[in-house]
Amino acid sequence: MLRKLKIENVGIIDKIVIDFEKGFNVFTGETGAGKSLIINSLNAILGSKMPRSFIRSGTERAFISAEFSIEDKSYILEREIYLIGKNNCYINGESVKLNALKSFAEKMVDIYGQYDNQSLLRVESHIGFLDQFGGEEMNILKTNYQDVYLEYIEINNRIRSMSINSEERIAAIELLKY
Repeated sequence: MLRKLKIENVGIIDKIVIDFEKGFNVFTGETGAGKSLIINSLNAILGSKMPRSFIRSGTERAFISAEFSIEDKSYILEREIYLIGKNNCYINGESVKLNALKSFAEKMVDIYGQYDNQSLLRVESHIGFLDQFGGEEMNILKTNYQDVYLEYIEINNRIRSMSINSEERIAAIELLKY
């Protein structure tokens, strides 16, 4: 669950801290009040691209922080976006690359908008949903399968390298006989 969102220097927003309550939260307001800036900031902390034009005029950088609580664990995601094109991303204070932030955060939030994709529509996430239904037993079976499959790949690669060496050996023998 998203607990807190901090936004600094984004569009018309100088600095704002939004505490989310358990349950349903709604943003309302007139056009131009900044609702889209809040959603865009949330998208940015989830790893989406953020145009430099969203950085507040007269400032060097925008800062966004989101605190999530999942299964009694707390995660703080932070992102600094600079006018010069540099990004600094952090998960619980540890520096990470933008792709790592995106990969970590994409499982936490689904934003439903007019043109936004939803995880239910992403084919690559369907197997994960099915795996979740299997619980811990499915995780154990999946891990065992992956281990056996990796062993199979390794053995198959060794067999191929042996047959290639065998073919090279036969070719060398034929050459030497000649």
